[in-house]
Amino acid sequence: MPHMKCEAFTNTIKKDILAVSKKYALLLLLPLCTRSQGITITPGASLALTGNATLTIQDGGLTNNGTFSAGGSTVLFSGTAATGNSFIGGGGPMVFYHLTVNKTSNDVLLNSNIAVNGNLTMQSGNLQLNNYTVDLGSGAGAILGENNNARITGTTGGTVNKTVTLNAPVSVNPGNIGVEITSTANLGSTLIKRGHVQQTSSGGGLSIHRYFDIIPTNNSALSANLKFYYFDNELAGRNKPELTQWESSDGGTHWSYLGQDQLDNTNDWVLKNTIATFSRMTLASNINNPLPVQLLYFNATLNNGTTLLKWATANEFNNDHFELERSPKGDIFTWLASIKSHGNSDVQQYYEYTDPHPFDGNTYYRLKQVDIDGNFRYSPIVSVRTIADFSYSTYPNPAKDKFVLSINATTAGEGQFVLTDLSGKTLSVREVHLAAGSNTCEWDISRLPKGVYFLRSCHISIPVIKIIRE
Repeated sequence: MPHMKCEAFTNTIKKDILAVSKKYALLLLLPLCTRSQGITITPGASLALTGNATLTIQDGGLTNNGTFSAGGSTVLFSGTAATGNSFIGGGGPMVFYHLTVNKTSNDVLLNSNIAVNGNLTMQSGNLQLNNYTVDLGSGAGAILGENNNARITGTTGGTVNKTVTLNAPVSVNPGNIGVEITSTANLGSTLIKRGHVQQTSSGGGLSIHRYFDIIPTNNSALSANLKFYYFDNELAGRNKPELTQWESSDGGTHWSYLGQDQLDNTNDWVLKNTIATFSRMTLASNINNPLPVQLLYFNATLNNGTTLLKWATANEFNNDHFELERSPKGDIFTWLASIKSHGNSDVQQYYEYTDPHPFDGNTYYRLKQVDIDGNFRYSPIVSVRTIADFSYSTYPNPAKDKFVLSINATTAGEGQFVLTDLSGKTLSVREVHLAAGSNTCEWDISRLPKGVYFLRSCHISIPVIKIIRE
C-alpha cells in the first residue's frame, strides 16, 4: 500500500463503507495493511474486522476516535524502523481479540487503556504500559510468548489486569500473568493486577520492577502457596539468590517480610508457602537494600507498679537499635531507654524492658526503630494507667478482633467491666475474678464495627479507657 496521509486513508475507509451502509456500521476487511504513519479512525468512522483477518501495522500506530470492532481477528504491530515507537491510542474503546507485538526495533507504546479478549502474544519488542491498563478480562484472555526481551513493562506506571474465579486452585497462573496460586480455600472472584513500578520503603528498601495486587473476594485463612515469576531485566540490581517475598496491606507504604521456601534462579521464580492473606506482593533482597523491619507487636502491661514493655520482630535488616520513649499525655515524648537489636535476622526476635516508675495516672509509650544509616520509624502508641490499689491496661490498642485486659490488683476479689459505644450504650459485660497481683483476660470485639469504644469498671472508681477497633 502506498504511503498516504492519515486523513486521506480515513476518507478512503469512509467511502468504502458508505457504498454499503449510510451508518458506517458494516465491516471493512483489511487482511493486511502496511504503512508508516499508521491508522487513525476519525469520529463517525468505523473499522471492523471479521473471521481470522490480520491487520498488520508496520512501524506505525492505531488511533481510534470512532468505532473499532475486532471480531475474531489479530492486530499485529511489526516493524524494523530504528526511530520511534508504535502506539495504540485515541478516545474510543480499544477492545482487541488477538494482539501481537513483533517489533524488532523499538516498542509498542500505550496512549490509552485497552482490553484483549483472546491472546496477547509477545514475539519481539516490548509493550510499554505508559501509565495505562491492559485488561485481559475474565474469559480466555492470556499472555503468550513473553520473555526477557519481549515483555509487558511499565516502570512509570500502568497495570495488566486479570479477573478469575479461584476455588481451591492448584498451581493456577491466571492468564499466564506471572503468579502461580495454590490454596485449599475458595478465594472466589479474584482480581490480579501486575505492575512494574519499583516498590520502596521509608528506610530505603528497593524491590524488583514487578509487583502484584491480588484481591480475592475471600481473603482470610487462605494458607496459600504463591510462586512469583520475574524476568532478569526486571531485577533492578537485586541479586537473584537474595530474593524473598514481601507483602504490603496498604498499597506499598509499609511492608511485611514473608521470606521464601524455594527459589529457582534459572527459571526465575520465588515460592512462598502458607500465606494467610493476599494484598500487594513483590520481591526484594533480604540483605542489600531490603524493605524495612517487620514489628510483630509492641505491648505494655502493668506489673506490681512497674510497666513491662514487650515487643517482637519477624525479621531485621540493617537494624541498629531500639529506643523507648514515654509521655504522660501522649503528645510530647521523652527518651526512656535504648536497647541494642540483633541487626540482621530472618527469624523472630523478642525484646522486653521494665519501666520501674511509670507516671501516676496515664503513661504512654512508643518504640523507635533506628537503622544503621540513621533512618528510623515509630511503632503504634501503647499506654497503661495506674491508681492507688488498682490498675489496668489494654493491648493491642488499636485492636482488630480482640484485645487483652490486664488488671493488677492489690487483693483478691471480683471485678466487673463494661464496654460501651460512644453514646454510652452497653455492648458487653465481663465478670472477672481477680487474684492478688497480675490478671489478664481476652475481650472479643470481632463482631463490632470499626470505630471508638469505651471500657469502664463498674465496681472501682477509675477513669475509662478508649478502645479503637481498626
